[in-house]
Amino acid sequence: MGFGIAIPHGKSAGVSYPRVAFGRKLEGIDWNSMDDEKAKLIFMIAVPEEQAGNEHLKILQALSRKLIDDSFRAQLLDAKTKDEVISLMNTM
Repeated sequence: MGFGIAIPHGKSAGVSYPRVAFGRKLEGIDWNSMDDEKAKLIFMIAVPEEQAGNEHLKILQALSRKLIDDSFRAQLLDAKTKDEVISLMNTM
C-alpha cells in the first residue's frame, strides 16, 4: 500500500466473524511495496467467505481513511503500550 503499511487480507470458510489483527515492526519488513518502503504497520484482515466482498471493502475503507493521516500513523508507531494501540484502533 505504501506509507510503511501492509494490509494482507483473505476470506475463508474457517473464519466466523470479520477480524482485523494489527502488528508493528519498527525496523520494517520488506513487503515488496510499490514505493520500496518497508512495512512497519501491518493490518491483517480476515473475513468469512460469504461476506468477502462487502465486509472486506468496508474494513479496507475504514482502515484506508484513517491510515492516510500522517499523524495517526505516527501515533501508532509511537504508541508505548497495547492499551494505547487499542485506543487508537477504536477511533476507526
